[in-house]
Amino acid sequence: MLDWLIKGAQVIDGTGQAAWTGDVGIDDARIVLDGLHDASTERVIDGPGLVVAPGFIDTHTHSDFELLTDPDHSAKLLQGVTTEVIGLDGLSFAPLSPRQREEMLEYVSGIDGLPPEGARWSSVEEFLALFDGGIACNAAYMVPHGALRIEAMGWKRRPCSADELVVMKRLLREGLAQGAFGISTGLTYAPCEFAETTELIALAKVAAEYGGLYDPHERFSKGDLLDCTTETIAIGRESGCAVLISHLFVLPKFAGRAEELVSLIDDAIAEGLDVQYDAHPYLEGNSWLAAIAPAWLGEGGPHTLKDKLCDAEVRSRVMAETDWEWDKLVISGIAGGDPEGLAGSSVAEIAQARGMPPAEVLCDLLAEYGWGIAAITGGRDPVDVPPIITHPACMICSDGILIGEHPHPRGFGVFPRILREYWRESGRLSLEEAVHKMSGLPAQRLGLGDRGVIAEGKQADLVLFDPQTVSEGNSMQEPKAPPLGIEYVFVNGQLAVDGGKRTNVVAGEMLRH
Repeated sequence: MLDWLIKGAQVIDGTGQAAWTGDVGIDDARIVLDGLHDASTERVIDGPGLVVAPGFIDTHTHSDFELLTDPDHSAKLLQGVTTEVIGLDGLSFAPLSPRQREEMLEYVSGIDGLPPEGARWSSVEEFLALFDGGIACNAAYMVPHGALRIEAMGWKRRPCSADELVVMKRLLREGLAQGAFGISTGLTYAPCEFAETTELIALAKVAAEYGGLYDPHERFSKGDLLDCTTETIAIGRESGCAVLISHLFVLPKFAGRAEELVSLIDDAIAEGLDVQYDAHPYLEGNSWLAAIAPAWLGEGGPHTLKDKLCDAEVRSRVMAETDWEWDKLVISGIAGGDPEGLAGSSVAEIAQARGMPPAEVLCDLLAEYGWGIAAITGGRDPVDVPPIITHPACMICSDGILIGEHPHPRGFGVFPRILREYWRESGRLSLEEAVHKMSGLPAQRLGLGDRGVIAEGKQADLVLFDPQTVSEGNSMQEPKAPPLGIEYVFVNGQLAVDGGKRTNVVAGEMLRH
């Protein structure tokens, strides 16, 4: 007897091939397509009017601790996400020895929040084991370059030595052997920003030995639009490592040049390099507030930030080197709580209320809250988004920061937004193409051979949605509003969303490469 039978739905299998109408069964967490005319079950979903697709895979998230502290995890499950990649931007939590781990926890608290009380670890193996007790979605982990660097050499702003590189390579090999899917880096953030290209090539070579990925948040500090992606492609070429560029986009100062950027990707692929990327369709960005300040503030570690900003000379330098559209820089949340009720207010509004220049307010906020304060940043040019999203090498990610009272809506609705905006309303993607970008393509990129497609015997991560009503349902003003039209979600064969409502099922697994 089957566990579930979905009858007469439009099946989009995640491969990009044409949809078909038929039945899909679930038995012991696996997909069943053969012999369904003889199958019996008491649990049937009537599929006419619905699409059944593979569960969506979010290739760039900041759910590292949300998966542990929020077993409901409605932000992702209600939009059809069944697998998330964590450990991104080079800033996550293993492998790290105790002192460096506590520093990293302080550093990234404004993005990832805080771990469950009392939870501690050192190795990648120990960190992944924290998730084995039950999580809402499946998860895959990238070894963060920042952790390797501070473990080998602290927060020093200089190239690594030969001996320090040996330490980083050893730690990376251990993490990959313990189940990580590759290495991530964040080349606009300390300490990753301090690395030279040769260091990154050496580490990507190690990832290639294990069939892993090189996953960079690129070095936006390089001069021209194409320079940072040119560096990424060179790293892929020299290391032989497959590349997944994080959240590819065009900086506002280079508006109108998206076609040049994707042409550079095309040239790399034509050369025979294995280069793909993920992206989201939102114009606004989201990071911690300190990310708009100069990267040198991160030298010496996060615990030095508040002391530095008590120095009048340092404050003057930060103010001189930081320029922003302050009315578009909106506080999204503060780790541990928001005692002043700042979330939802722009830095310009806070500056007006305090009667101070915005750059000085920035220094005050960082001196008060350190790295624990996150912000939504200014917009990109709308003309640059469609060429990036519709390119065949693009898969969809949220880059979602879920903590805070006023988070960016992308973490709560990016996948249904793609279906609404890029398929139903604009027709820029076929429904098959859109689903492929959110399921089969990322599964292939990650090497998840048993997920991402609807085929006999594959793992039963599935989403059923109404193609005529599916929509993100939220906005910048109401970022946590639930999506519309996502009716059912199965994680490892168990019903996690029923009729658009979250069940009490917690069926996700920490995946190992």
